[in-house]
Amino acid sequence: MKTILHTIDTTGPGGAETVFIDLATSLPKDKYRSVVVIRGRGWVYDELCRRGVKPVLLDARGSFNLRYLLGLRKIIQNEGVDLIQSHLLGTNVYCSIAGFLTGKPVITTFHGAVDVSDTERFLALKFGLINRGASRIIAVSENLRDALLSKTSLIRTKTDVIHNGIDITAFEREKSNALKRQFGWGQDDVIVDSLGNIRPAKGYDVLLRAAASLAQDCNRLRFVIAGQGKSDSLYKELLIMREEMGLQGRVEFLGLLTTLPGFYQIWTCIFYLRSPRVSPFLPYRRWRQGYP
Repeated sequence: MKTILHTIDTTGPGGAETVFIDLATSLPKDKYRSVVVIRGRGWVYDELCRRGVKPVLLDARGSFNLRYLLGLRKIIQNEGVDLIQSHLLGTNVYCSIAGFLTGKPVITTFHGAVDVSDTERFLALKFGLINRGASRIIAVSENLRDALLSKTSLIRTKTDVIHNGIDITAFEREKSNALKRQFGWGQDDVIVDSLGNIRPAKGYDVLLRAAASLAQDCNRLRFVIAGQGKSDSLYKELLIMREEMGLQGRVEFLGLLTTLPGFYQIWTCIFYLRSPRVSPFLPYRRWRQGYP
């Protein structure tokens, strides 16, 4: 049995966090033992506990926390970790160093270009450390890998693209008209939904402009946005935009949702049911086949 250390930068809800939790809690228990390290309590902690995994809390506050790094090394040694799986830039850096210090293979994962901003401090140093310590560097899309390679010194031969895995069986349910009833929309209205936390990188201002433009040609279109409002000021700006564009009754904000399959029931069609099955466990299968 192999022991996998899973760790991530953030503690709140989001797409990367959901993938992280799925990996940490759903690996075959007869083959893998998961040790989970996170930086504090929050949605990720609560969801892990709900799924039967008690994470280790390790504080990482500060621009560089030596105590956090030494704590990681101690856990890796004491738990007999065979492989380190990290997510997002800060943790990728720490785990690359920890992997180098302990001689353990590291799979680092990037979930979005926003994780590597142009104003990021010590960018060259951070990616130099990842190059040195990581065995494989995963991007969740081809565009993301191209963006990372263009902005950083990442070693191309170490990079792979693995799309986020989805358990499509959870989405195989009958279509629901619950939201149409909730907002008083007609049965023939077409709902366009968007899922993602409310922050600048998601571009919801662009969605509102598109909704305003499309509304002129199609009166049946309705838009729903589901996601936590990480920035109250941005959320208020979007509400003002909605009012100025006359989109009240056409665009609704649902806030944080915890039952995504139910959310996708409102689609006219569900894309995932027509998509190839993509396993979230592909990093481990590739590792078993020769990586690192």
